[in-house]
Amino acid sequence: MDPDTHIATVGAGTNLGDLKDRLMHAGGRAMTHGSCPQVGVGGHFTIGGLGLMSRLWGTALDHVLETEVVLANSSVVIASDTQNQDVFWAIKGAGASFGIVTEFKVRTQEIPKGAVQYTYTFSQGDVLDKVRLFQAWQSVVAKPNITRNYSTELTVFPGGVVITGSFFGTTEEFQEFEQENNLPIQSKGNVAYITNWLALLAHAAENYLVSIGGALLTSFYSKSVSFTVDELFSEHALVALFTYLDIAPKGTQNWWVIFDLEGGATNDVPINATAYVHRDAVIWMQSYAGIGSEPPAYVSRRFLDRLHQVVIENRPPGPLRSYPGYVDPYIKNG
Repeated sequence: MDPDTHIATVGAGTNLGDLKDRLMHAGGRAMTHGSCPQVGVGGHFTIGGLGLMSRLWGTALDHVLETEVVLANSSVVIASDTQNQDVFWAIKGAGASFGIVTEFKVRTQEIPKGAVQYTYTFSQGDVLDKVRLFQAWQSVVAKPNITRNYSTELTVFPGGVVITGSFFGTTEEFQEFEQENNLPIQSKGNVAYITNWLALLAHAAENYLVSIGGALLTSFYSKSVSFTVDELFSEHALVALFTYLDIAPKGTQNWWVIFDLEGGATNDVPINATAYVHRDAVIWMQSYAGIGSEPPAYVSRRFLDRLHQVVIENRPPGPLRSYPGYVDPYIKNG
């Protein structure tokens, strides 16, 4: 860590768990990254890198200032905005196709002073109950000027629906935000004001996935698709979605579907500024099934394939975009 510029030099083999600890202990610094501690930065920084702070700070790759890259001809080059700009453009979003990054220089941020971490759990209801809940959540996240201090995920799983996230501000400011935006709150939920940055990261919603697999080798199937402001769910689309989730054979109890608010600083970057093109995404839908020691059964893969087909058939026509960090080995033309 450069003590004057707060630019950190990070080896490509570093995992996110080590990264957050080392940045924190190098002067209370941080950057955007995902919450799964076993993920390595070499891939994460070159395909996007979404996380808790994306709406405030942009993606992980938006923090990258310079890379050391091994090219296909075995040459080692420095790529940045001033050197080998074409390589740098490609590395920031499509790195695996153009070279092997061995080192990153990244800008860092001062850690927030504190944030409200919240979880609201909604018991299993019928299709229309879930539709109304999703509509209420979507009406909040679709607001064009919603504060960047607010992050949120809506997760559908076998036991019901959970809305989780963070608000970077005081408890009083969060309560005011809730009242002004009519957040879909069924009960008091679990709301805590956290001032310890590492504890805040540890509570990120994806830790549900980590708690199942952790550092153990696990198999699962996942799919993803993004939504712009013009592609958000209609009532008809939500009825189709939740009806399918209620009746479809799944082949496993280990499945869930996450709807994650994006936008904010991530979308400030022009779409052609990097090889990461998802600058107009407002919501990401991520689905998982069949997590365990054995490869997912065919019925579980079919469940997710048909789920996404239901979603696609009930949204406005247009290009379909998947997040490269959620690898789908069966995607067509992928």
